[in-house]
Amino acid sequence: MPPLRPYRWIAVLAIIGCGLLFGSVLVGWDRLAFRDVGHFYAPLYGHLGQRMADGQLPLWNPLDHTGTPVIGETTTAMFYPPRWVFALPLAPAVATGWYVVFHLVVAALAAGWAARRAGGEGAAAVFAGLAYALACPIVFLYCNPPFLVGAAWLPCGLALGLQLLETRSRRAIAAAALVFAMPVLAGDPQTPIHIAVWIGLVWSGRQLGRVWRHGKQKRSRAIASPTQRNTLVVPLLLAIGGALLIALPQVAGSLDWARHSARRFDVPQGVYHFSVAPWQWLDLLVPSSNGQLFPKLQRLSLLIPEDSRIWSVSLYGGVLTCWFCGWRYCKPLQLGAWDLLAPLGVLMAMGKFGPVWWSQVLAAGLGADPEGAWRQADPADWSPYWMLGQMLPGYESFRYPAKWLPFVSLGVAIAAARQLQDVLTTGRPPLRAMATGAGLLLLASLPLSLSAARATLLTQLPAANLSDNYWGPLDADAGLANLAFALRHAGGVLAAATALLWVLRRKPARYAQLAGFAVCGLLLVDLLIANKPLVATLDRQQESAWLDAVPAVAGGQTFLRTGDESPAVWRRTSVRHRVEEVSASERIGLQGRWHLPAGQRVFNSAVSITPQRYASFAAASAAYTAPLSWEQQNRFWLQVGGHWGLTAYLHTAPEAIATDTLDGRAVRLMDTRAIPLAAAAPTVRWHPRWNPIAAKIEVPQQDWRQHFESLLDTAQSPVPTVEFKGEPKFASEVVKAGSVAKLEVVEETAERLRLTVHGAAAGLLSRHSFQDGHWHCRYRPLRADSDEPINWTSAEVYPVDYLGQGVLLPAGDWEVEFWYRPWWLTPSLLVAMVALMVVVRSANTTIFRYVRGANNDQ
Repeated sequence: MPPLRPYRWIAVLAIIGCGLLFGSVLVGWDRLAFRDVGHFYAPLYGHLGQRMADGQLPLWNPLDHTGTPVIGETTTAMFYPPRWVFALPLAPAVATGWYVVFHLVVAALAAGWAARRAGGEGAAAVFAGLAYALACPIVFLYCNPPFLVGAAWLPCGLALGLQLLETRSRRAIAAAALVFAMPVLAGDPQTPIHIAVWIGLVWSGRQLGRVWRHGKQKRSRAIASPTQRNTLVVPLLLAIGGALLIALPQVAGSLDWARHSARRFDVPQGVYHFSVAPWQWLDLLVPSSNGQLFPKLQRLSLLIPEDSRIWSVSLYGGVLTCWFCGWRYCKPLQLGAWDLLAPLGVLMAMGKFGPVWWSQVLAAGLGADPEGAWRQADPADWSPYWMLGQMLPGYESFRYPAKWLPFVSLGVAIAAARQLQDVLTTGRPPLRAMATGAGLLLLASLPLSLSAARATLLTQLPAANLSDNYWGPLDADAGLANLAFALRHAGGVLAAATALLWVLRRKPARYAQLAGFAVCGLLLVDLLIANKPLVATLDRQQESAWLDAVPAVAGGQTFLRTGDESPAVWRRTSVRHRVEEVSASERIGLQGRWHLPAGQRVFNSAVSITPQRYASFAAASAAYTAPLSWEQQNRFWLQVGGHWGLTAYLHTAPEAIATDTLDGRAVRLMDTRAIPLAAAAPTVRWHPRWNPIAAKIEVPQQDWRQHFESLLDTAQSPVPTVEFKGEPKFASEVVKAGSVAKLEVVEETAERLRLTVHGAAAGLLSRHSFQDGHWHCRYRPLRADSDEPINWTSAEVYPVDYLGQGVLLPAGDWEVEFWYRPWWLTPSLLVAMVALMVVVRSANTTIFRYVRGANNDQ
């Protein structure tokens, strides 16, 4: 291993590893096809990239609900530079692959640099970079690109934050500001918060340690002076302030849209979903020890009633990584900042599995709670994740404790690298312990390798008729067989490492270099084998053939998605190509965000941040239609949905479409069809009367029920409800009853609408577009015979019927223009540009040059 050049080796090995895992995606043969990347982010980023390539700055998305702000939906990553790759002339599937691989390489380089800051050099730094970036929880984040970005920048953020507690370097402050801003710009503001939590704990621990060491001395000598203590915190605060300024456009947009979020008004649902159960941590040593989730359901942990939802199919980061890490933690208690990283991540990632849960399990096992009174307590109470939510207002809105898993992977990788550094320096690896561990793993695999032994074990497992809507029935026997393979895999890798290190001990002069090569190479092979089943792809040529065979849906539709989640046959059967069936069906049926590139509007689509008004509408309509017959429900949506421009159902039937792959395999695709509901409604309407009410912050379900009743009352025309903050400009009672206006749309884009209005009396001009406070309107008289410029008159845009918008116009012939422009956009962009220039000027270098030379900074 060439000395002092670990980053070159990290980059080369990480690129090789990513190429082997994602090569078919990078060259355009396949596309990533599992979870959010398959149906949410790839079409979303592709759609926004196309709009950017057309010369637009996308600000408003009219195709979800009644419209959503693009910047306000944080995961759009509008101002994150690497995300602009989707504006290049690349297929979105290819751009997604390069986006993922780029961040995995960044993660490897960042982890290697952090390992050097923690004391690992040369091969140890390379080992840490590979052990982190190619760990299963990190690679599996290809399914969720915003959190992959956060994981990529996490090591640099932690190392720089720790450095800022010890130095006032301008370059370190500038680099930290850039690194802290990157996840925020990419749609993951939670990672910088986690970094701040860790840095805060480290700083607090150091202050308490100083008090402990000098506890018998005078207080003036026990604690540093206030000036000295503030000096340790000021650089970190400056970096945080710089990051906020650099990311200000995204921060402003997110905070602005958060005012409308349903999570602001209600207790967040599913906060502790994706808590990592205690038995799932066995994955750190044995790959996928709990079983595979796809393409066939072989997840053995599902047999445990307390098993939680799965964020990462495997937590594996290499058996050597786990071994070296465990060896380090077996030494006398380590209290360094880096040694606390993995334990903190484990405690947080466990979520609801805290002390109350453990006491409940213990009480149930000992029979100490016969009446089940203790079981009534919330198991999440007093867990570390619960306490963090209590201390940080609003933190629970982020949800999902498993988002702390990158801390575990990084902490384990750095601990292993530091222990490997000791091994390479001393030349004395624990060969006997490694051989013993390898033997135990191989021995444990023997019974599970025998079909008769597995059959006997299956009779002892709890009987459960488990099945997944997508991946079919649980195959416990295959799960046990895969567990046997995983044990053989881990044991074999550990045995190979033992043999290599034993042989290389005979060459003490070159031991460190050769052993470093051997361990890093073995780790790379180990992680590639473990990760290969987790990378789900779909052949693009096959997908195109299926798309061509399905009748195209007419454009300009507004759909209401209805029906089953998946075909019934998927739940009953299990096939190796189920990933292809699911992913292709999602695209054909415009699931997730696939309606965006298709140019179709879906009223009840899935978005990252759901506005409270829509969430309340969805809950109220579900409650209202629950007792109704199919005919009555159809009438409801004909009236209520027609009011919002719905033209068809996008209905998924319980049956499946039988077809074949290009190579002749039988497949079953989701049967999703467009069922006409009503003719397309005009985008704008004229109302001679309206019902003025005071502006609302929150719309309860009862208000929606009253709105439904008015729309369903066929005895009279519905009167729109308009929210005013003050006195309306025109009173509805003075308008001539029955007055109408002629409307003609001249131009309509996502962020702009121009039309002409010919009205004999004043009235309300409404449209199906959400008013988040940043839609503006102006109007001027129509005078075809005048060459003189005519001044515009501003008109306030009011919320109409809670989910729409409108303006009040006087009688006359008018040219009217609506446009979308948040007030904070231009100022925040200017501030961000100035802040970025100041940071770069202060650093006097790029972040990448700083990473290479930072070790010489002190």
